[in-house]
Amino acid sequence: MRELEGLSLRSGITQDVCGRDYGYDPAPGEGKYMIILSRLLLAAVAALFLLIGTGLLFNTTEAAAGMGLVDITAAGRGTVRADIAGFFLGGALIQLVAVIRTDPSLLWPVQLLLALALAGRLLTLALDGPVAAGVVSMAVEITILLLLAWSKRLWSRQPG
Repeated sequence: MRELEGLSLRSGITQDVCGRDYGYDPAPGEGKYMIILSRLLLAAVAALFLLIGTGLLFNTTEAAAGMGLVDITAAGRGTVRADIAGFFLGGALIQLVAVIRTDPSLLWPVQLLLALALAGRLLTLALDGPVAAGVVSMAVEITILLLLAWSKRLWSRQPG
């Protein structure tokens, strides 16, 4: 029984989906399944961003109208494609790379993009009211920011 000294009971969760060994038992709620859940949720957000971004690229007028931008000119369509589609596609690609690599250091650019968008909505809320600010969109942005913060914290705790 000498070889059993120093061994502890393990929960069986010692590797993530990429096969990286934790080398310890994660605290409750911070194991393999929570990391998988965070990666799946962020992948879903990235897919949503890709869908919105590609819609803005290829169905510009209708997608922009859905965001409240109606009767835009040719220059306006170019701006929608470059700026708004770029926002969503850039955020999606960064998130996908972060999810694939489970790298918390890659999440801050998406957090920054969303925080700036939320700041713009808060300013609009103060100046123009809740309808113009898009309260539902604000709730979605806050939810995604919380998901990013949780994932960043969770991924940072896993051993390298």
